[in-house]
Amino acid sequence: MKVTPPLLASRVRVIGAGVCLALLCSCITKDVWPTWYGDTSQRPILTAEVSFTKVNGVAGRGGNLFLTLRLESGEELLFAVDTGAPLTVLDKSLARKLGRRRGTAEVFYPYYARRVRRGVYRAPALYLGTTRLQTSKWVVADDLSPMAAGLPVRGILGMDCLRHYCLQLDFSASKMRFLDPDDLKNEGLGKAFPLSLSSGPLEVFVDENFLGAKEANSQIDTGDSSDGALASKLLEQALAEAQAVWTNQVKKPTGTVARRAFFPEGVFGSETYPDLMLKPHFRNTIGLRFLARHLVTFNFPKRTMFLQRRTVGPLTEQSIPNKVP
Repeated sequence: MKVTPPLLASRVRVIGAGVCLALLCSCITKDVWPTWYGDTSQRPILTAEVSFTKVNGVAGRGGNLFLTLRLESGEELLFAVDTGAPLTVLDKSLARKLGRRRGTAEVFYPYYARRVRRGVYRAPALYLGTTRLQTSKWVVADDLSPMAAGLPVRGILGMDCLRHYCLQLDFSASKMRFLDPDDLKNEGLGKAFPLSLSSGPLEVFVDENFLGAKEANSQIDTGDSSDGALASKLLEQALAEAQAVWTNQVKKPTGTVARRAFFPEGVFGSETYPDLMLKPHFRNTIGLRFLARHLVTFNFPKRTMFLQRRTVGPLTEQSIPNKVP
């Protein structure tokens, strides 16, 4: 992403992963990111437990993770909650409500094979219930309709906001809980996994992957409704060793076809998981279909993820199969 004056004097670049709902993975010069993201020392006010907003199915059971936020005017907007996005993006239809444009940004979406220049604006106040969320200073406005596949998505809530919170995702109850990161009772939260946040764009990684390969971390990507992805080299190795087979094909909005690989079983955190659907990608990622097998706690301020395994296989719309004893 390149941001022009008067917003920033420096040149900025964001490279988008573009999986599912415009997941923005990025690379920005180090001097710009602190200006974009602002201070992290002040803890935000915590809101109460909230329910996922059901749109295209239940989150973790084929659907994406959505919340309904509102502007200061009271207007309610549907947002995708996306740890794969370093920035918060609003639909261009909201640009007239954001005031004067402060600059422009060139955004590249590999998934859609397109590079576009869009406006950068002061971030509006976003509320979850009656609680204002802590966000960065800026947002990008873009046309989300091609990426939303007909869904009424008006925004993508990225890591510039999520990094401030300790979030618990309870997929069996379709609830999100905001916990105190400084007073978190770790007992009963499951296995702890250290997280790392990139020093430039806010991408969050765990030092694990679905093949148990060493020195091959994975990006946590709640914007992806699938189990996740494997870097091409690892996926090709798994296919060559008959650990996986190509299966259903998914047509992209561009008209090209995306393939998925079926793994009868994979390994994550030294535990075996059956029925994994993974796509080829330039990096390893962890998506919602896999995360939903657990009670997930992201303590982003303390750089830790907890997974309390609740099911063996993936969740479905009808039931919670194969419960772990």
